[in-house]
Amino acid sequence: MRLAKAAAMRAGSYAHARQFRRMRRELKRLRTYLGRVFRDVGRKIAGNAELEARFARLLGLVERLLAQRATGIYDDITPLRLSSYLRGEIRIQ
Repeated sequence: MRLAKAAAMRAGSYAHARQFRRMRRELKRLRTYLGRVFRDVGRKIAGNAELEARFARLLGLVERLLAQRATGIYDDITPLRLSSYLRGEIRIQ
């Protein structure tokens, strides 16, 4: 837990200092820690219906958080149109 707390504090510090690449690295580290704990807890409560019911809501939230992926601003543009746009040949609306 201490590693996660320190990583969260560093991520906040980097965000405040506008050091976004370092911030993203710390956030990735936090997601790694969370995934490890998520899988470990899942293994330990497997087969125990009472514990599975008790942890269901929390583990559902963690699963949703781990499934999130960032979307880029150019994701919905085909590569050919994107290269034309970046060269200034066309405008995308």
